[in-house]
Amino acid sequence: MRGTLNFQPSIFFVLGVLLLTLIGMFWPARLLLQDLRFTAATTEVSYWGRGEYEPLPAVVERAKAQIEQLLLAYPGHPEYLELQANTLAWLAYWSDDPEQRHQYLHDAVTAQFLALESRPAYPQSWVKLIDYNARADGDDKVEVQAQQYLAALQRWVAPSPQVN
Repeated sequence: MRGTLNFQPSIFFVLGVLLLTLIGMFWPARLLLQDLRFTAATTEVSYWGRGEYEPLPAVVERAKAQIEQLLLAYPGHPEYLELQANTLAWLAYWSDDPEQRHQYLHDAVTAQFLALESRPAYPQSWVKLIDYNARADGDDKVEVQAQQYLAALQRWVAPSPQVN
């Protein structure tokens, strides 16, 4: 039987292919879990302040934990930072302690500013920064800088109801 090729894969070849397949599936699965975490936290925070809805403390803690997990995996991700800023602003709104309220708002300004470093062409994000900074009685330089960026962006970006 000359000319026929009898191919029998070795166990190492099979294990190598299996390992590469598992590694190839790990990254998409990890990204899927990140997206699900982000969607869950974003959806929850988006309901805060709507109508009569007020989340239970356990729900607020779960949302905060999800955002912390997202930021641990991707520390500079602008959407995660903006979600963190929004959550901190809500925590400040619900806080009865003036010092804690000020700290939450200061942290919200910081998170929003970090998000803007990654994507400065988002006018809505600048508006949020101005809002958080004003509520925190923050630095006037931050507000002036944000107003300048916003004015410059309005020349180049299409108008939107959130900004105009």
